[in-house]
Amino acid sequence: MQKLNKLLGECVADRLKKTEKDKEDYILEVIKSDIVEPGDEDFFRKVKNDLSQGGFAILTKKLEIKWMSCWKLQKRLFHKYFY
Repeated sequence: MQKLNKLLGECVADRLKKTEKDKEDYILEVIKSDIVEPGDEDFFRKVKNDLSQGGFAILTKKLEIKWMSCWKLQKRLFHKYFY
């Protein structure tokens, strides 16, 4: 899951126009946010809040769709290299 959260964290950091250093820090924050509570709600809450503060209105469903597309990509890459 950390790899998946990293991918989405990178997307959000790019959208928020983070500098390279800030981008790395932000990705770590996103990864850490997912261990606060069981499930993905803490992760989605953080990313949605950050996007909102950055001036991007985003629906939770759109965020979940993006997360799922990252998950599918990670799954394909995993199978490509390990099977």
